[in-house]
Amino acid sequence: MDSFFAKTVGINSFSFSRSAKARITPATQVNGAAPLGVEYSQLMNAISNNNTKHIYLKYGGGDGTQGSYGAIDLDGVKSGGASDFTSWLEYGYSGTLKIGDDLLPVEKGNMAGPTASSVSARYNSCTHFQGQGGCTAEHYVLDCPRVLKVLVIEKIGNSYVKIKGFAAFVLEGIGENGEVQGSYIKYFESGSISNGEYQAAQDYGMYHIGLSE
Repeated sequence: MDSFFAKTVGINSFSFSRSAKARITPATQVNGAAPLGVEYSQLMNAISNNNTKHIYLKYGGGDGTQGSYGAIDLDGVKSGGASDFTSWLEYGYSGTLKIGDDLLPVEKGNMAGPTASSVSARYNSCTHFQGQGGCTAEHYVLDCPRVLKVLVIEKIGNSYVKIKGFAAFVLEGIGENGEVQGSYIKYFESGSISNGEYQAAQDYGMYHIGLSE
């Protein structure tokens, strides 16, 4: 760094040095999430039993409880509607979601039509591993449209969920009644790392890679 006043005594510049460590930590916030969630107890049970394929991310007609089928209103506006849900499911939510955010409302109703159109668009947009069925849990590209960033949630009553973390799944297509299933995968992306945040974050398989002091 060039000096200013110190030049009067013959010091033209100063040198500084800093050090940082590369760190991989559980994600505490994400962009581009799908408006779907998996209960943390369900996910941890699946991981512990090595049964992480065909996990329900959204239930179909006749399978929901109290009118909820697994859709989540990510901007916190209760009953935000099918239009937002359709866009978020196909392209990902444009905002940032964090562990510890306010409770998010669940969307009521199956919304089979919007779910089918968005999931089909994402699933059919995969251009990888041609001749092998595209991206699957066995071989996938992280930025493929089939890869979903999903909320790991705790249900609070019948109308709200709490974000406990984040996980990633490879889409397996759409069921005839609007159900959505996926296979759990490990997911790494660059991101900000706060020492205080990562120490309290639960590991659900989605990680940020970055520098920390």
